[in-house]
Amino acid sequence: SWVGDYNEPSTFLSLLTSTHTGNISRFTNPTYDKILTQATMENTAEARNADYNAAEKILTEQAPIAPIYQYTNGRLIKPWVKGYPITNPEDVAYSRTMYIVKH
Repeated sequence: SWVGDYNEPSTFLSLLTSTHTGNISRFTNPTYDKILTQATMENTAEARNADYNAAEKILTEQAPIAPIYQYTNGRLIKPWVKGYPITNPEDVAYSRTMYIVKH
């Protein structure tokens, strides 16, 4: 299975640009490509996210792929261990962000 390469929506959205070698669906949409290119030039996360939302809308309407599997990992984390990145799409946990509370 596969997880994101970095904590940014483009790690997944770029896979469906017409020039990406991983675009095995052969989805081609010049507007989609233009939106993702524009997102890479935005100066704020707010502006980038607006572009990503527009790109996702195109994917929702055209449905070039139908994912049938969602990657998951089970984790058993003691309640006194804090700082574990539960929502990290990279599936990476650095110990420097974790700590133990008194128990």
